[in-house]
Amino acid sequence: MHFSVALVAFVATAWALVPAPLEERKADKGDEIVKLARKQLGVDYVLGGGNCQGKSTGVKPGVGFDCSGLNEFVVCKVVGTKIPGQAWSQYIDHLKGSGRVIKLADIEPGDMLYFANGGDCTKGSNYGAKDEQHTIKHTVIVSKKGKVITAPKTGDVVKEIDYDPVADHFYGNYKVCPHAIRFWDDVDKKM
Repeated sequence: MHFSVALVAFVATAWALVPAPLEERKADKGDEIVKLARKQLGVDYVLGGGNCQGKSTGVKPGVGFDCSGLNEFVVCKVVGTKIPGQAWSQYIDHLKGSGRVIKLADIEPGDMLYFANGGDCTKGSNYGAKDEQHTIKHTVIVSKKGKVITAPKTGDVVKEIDYDPVADHFYGNYKVCPHAIRFWDDVDKKM
């Protein structure tokens, strides 16, 4: 009797020590990104603010995050990878292998959405150029189905809002880019 109880206890303990399947561990990184981003809710929006260390001073006075600085912070802390500090560069940088392209219908918590005038996000940044219609202007973090975390604009704060890129292709005047980027998943980057 004592042997069978000991055997059951041993098997139960051994089973608890088996690592989670790879899919579950990857999903945990997306959830960790969301959890850390939610801890920033209420932090001031500061243009140019945010880096791997957290909120920072930016172009304007104050300490806080802009949209891409928030992305940079959470990816750096959770994944251990530094991504560029500008939204357009984050989106374009996935071509260099730092992120995985995700169809909008397949987004998960922790994925990043990007927005541009016209929704053509292939040209990166042309700030100040005559052809600014395709410049990437904004980014958000998917927090759950129908919700995103955003650092929206000067005078506002990091907040979680309703947004579904499949149902609504626009965020203000900007159109969502055709793909999301997943910086927390290191699997095959081809779509």
